[in-house]
Amino acid sequence: MANHEHSGMEDRSSAGDRPQSLPRLLLRELRLHQWVKNVLVFLPFILAHEWDITDKWISAVYAFFSFSLVASSVYVVNDIWDREADRRHPTKRYRPIASGALSLRVAWITVPIVLLGGLSLGWFLISPKFAGVLLLYGLVNCSYTFYLKRKVMLDVLILAGLYTTRLYGGAVATQVEISEWLMGFSLFFFLSLALIKRYTELMDRKDDDAGIRSSRGYEAGDLNLLMSTGISSGLISVLIFALYLNSETVRQMYVLPPLLWLITPVLIYWIMRMWSVAIRGNMHDDPVVFAVRDWVSVSCGVLILALLFLSTQL
Repeated sequence: MANHEHSGMEDRSSAGDRPQSLPRLLLRELRLHQWVKNVLVFLPFILAHEWDITDKWISAVYAFFSFSLVASSVYVVNDIWDREADRRHPTKRYRPIASGALSLRVAWITVPIVLLGGLSLGWFLISPKFAGVLLLYGLVNCSYTFYLKRKVMLDVLILAGLYTTRLYGGAVATQVEISEWLMGFSLFFFLSLALIKRYTELMDRKDDDAGIRSSRGYEAGDLNLLMSTGISSGLISVLIFALYLNSETVRQMYVLPPLLWLITPVLIYWIMRMWSVAIRGNMHDDPVVFAVRDWVSVSCGVLILALLFLSTQL
């Protein structure tokens, strides 16, 4: 378990005294490690048990890169907009724009190229409807960057909604009907993760209350509120999953539905562990990035996938 003080290691390690090439700086600025979040576009057709259809996989791959490019364009806009605040942040100050390694001119040129690349990929290789979802995702993301992220509690709801939008976009791209159960689960599940993210940021700067208020609107006294709401949201998502297991849909889609009940303790354990890591001050700036690098989280994910597969095949 990596200590949180090293959460910006990827920025520090590449922000040394030696000059970096423009392509390397651009790749860092596009935050390719954040693309892992867009794997969510694969879930709708996989959970619909249509994983044996090649066209679905191709469409999902296109959707993955479309979302990734649009998201990266917003990351650049965010870093341009927040560059002054980032320079005062313990880890964000190493980002290419905040550190001055990447010029604003190059950054602004990059934004439309990457954005139009993502939208064009979605429009021409998938469908205009999917491109519309991408555009909505980009607009909401920009609204979050410029304004909504400073609105207490609304900011985390927007973050949870952006994760859920990826799921919906994946369903549109692969032409499957997304389950209302999945939408409800994802909203509460990702709300919990968004609250972990905000809780971690607040923990880092709890002694700088004025700085917190000026950037996010939260105060150090909100830590308990974020924690209680986040844990509750995570457990509500597990409850939704448990209710889903009693539905007629599960009995029709799975050969051995009782096996799916083993997923619930895994989810509960993972959610509580993520929060315990955050409370102890060992969480990465982004809980999704932490989960991908954490062997316990990866093991939980593999176990859940194995249970889903076995309950379908047995």
